[in-house]
Amino acid sequence: MTSALDGVLPADRIVEGDDYSHDLRATWAVNDQIEFRAGVLNITDKEPPQLPETYTGTSSATVGLYDNRGRFFFVGASLKY
Repeated sequence: MTSALDGVLPADRIVEGDDYSHDLRATWAVNDQIEFRAGVLNITDKEPPQLPETYTGTSSATVGLYDNRGRFFFVGASLKY
């Protein structure tokens, strides 16, 4: 199988150190029936490690481990009735 990154990152020489990203999430329960939530994922907009699997999804061990979309905002609400 070939990849768009073949030859760019030789798999036998890839070494990555620690990797951190910071998220912020908040939930506010107005009462038993109404709940609001909001947050920011990857607050610092940090790039993921330069691994082939980050961009091609070719390894089952790393799929979903890194998100390559950057900073992400979300809001939501839940109503129970």
